[in-house]
Amino acid sequence: MTDEQNLKRLEAIFSEQLNIAVPARDTDLIGEGYLDSVMFVDLLLVLEQEFGITIPLEQLEFDNFQTINKIADFVESQAVGLE
Repeated sequence: MTDEQNLKRLEAIFSEQLNIAVPARDTDLIGEGYLDSVMFVDLLLVLEQEFGITIPLEQLEFDNFQTINKIADFVESQAVGLE
């Protein structure tokens, strides 16, 4: 189950750091054009900095980054190894 605090952090990252107004946590960020390739790279950098994780290239599946909910699940799965 995704932590509500991480969801709120992700919403803040999108609005404050990436300047993207995402209407809902289940909005298709890639399919609906909120994330292009440049913004995707920016997102990856911010996620690594904000959550203290490293995102290996072999785990860059677009499905993991399709919605805020999926990003939160992915971030939490990466953070588990850090504890």
